[in-house]
Amino acid sequence: MLGLIDRVIGLAEANDDQLVAALAEAEQGFAGSKILPQAAEHLLMAIRQNPEVLSRVAFAVTLAGVGELWLATMRRLEQAPGSRSDLELLTICTAFRHAGAYDDMQRIANLLTSLPEDDSPPACIASSKENYELGMAAYQIGDYALSQAYFYLSYVQAMRGGDRVGALFASMNVSGLIYPALGLWREGLWLSERVSVEANEIATNMSAEAAKRPLRIVMNCCIHRIDIAIQLGKEPQYLEDLCQRLDANPVYFASREQEWARGAVARAREYIRSEQQLD
Repeated sequence: MLGLIDRVIGLAEANDDQLVAALAEAEQGFAGSKILPQAAEHLLMAIRQNPEVLSRVAFAVTLAGVGELWLATMRRLEQAPGSRSDLELLTICTAFRHAGAYDDMQRIANLLTSLPEDDSPPACIASSKENYELGMAAYQIGDYALSQAYFYLSYVQAMRGGDRVGALFASMNVSGLIYPALGLWREGLWLSERVSVEANEIATNMSAEAAKRPLRIVMNCCIHRIDIAIQLGKEPQYLEDLCQRLDANPVYFASREQEWARGAVARAREYIRSEQQLD
């Protein structure tokens, strides 16, 4: 079964779009397995040896979903001897947040904030990502005011660090998560459309790998707007356009078999059918 891990590693090294599907398969294969610790250790060795592999796997995990395998790997990374890089700490923090392990996440966040402060772009970007994760955690437990405050800090730090895409990630969640949670549906729609347009423009001037970050924003904004548009009773063609944009999005295409990806389009299609029947 360790061949599943070797496949994940190989796809990450090759930057192959099948990585998301391979991770989902590995998570399913090792769920409840007696050799889960061995698999996690095997994966840990690979991601510690190559930060680029870690970055690619971490990005794909957020699309495939955090399961027992990745969580076990991150717990081993936290406990590994020696120091951990900002990238490693942020990856652990993200995994714990996705798993709903908020106390563990806060412990890692405290390690990040205890690092020496400076105004260098890397430090600002790391701070932005930390505040993003804290904002997501606050949103997940229903503290929308705190969540919005963290997203604001994430936006400011990303801009200070020259990471416009990071700033757009923060704005994306304000438009698609916070505003709808507060009943500000039209405001969310307006901001989401503008964030999506800018992210798409940025992606057109990037390499295929670098473009995955802004294209993730475009994808998320489309999914957010599906739910907002349904709430606002938008015309079916608006939903159809969003579905077509998702189909053309490489990040969505790589994740299309995941439940959340299928669910978004299914909600849009169901709404379109119901509106057409009324006509």
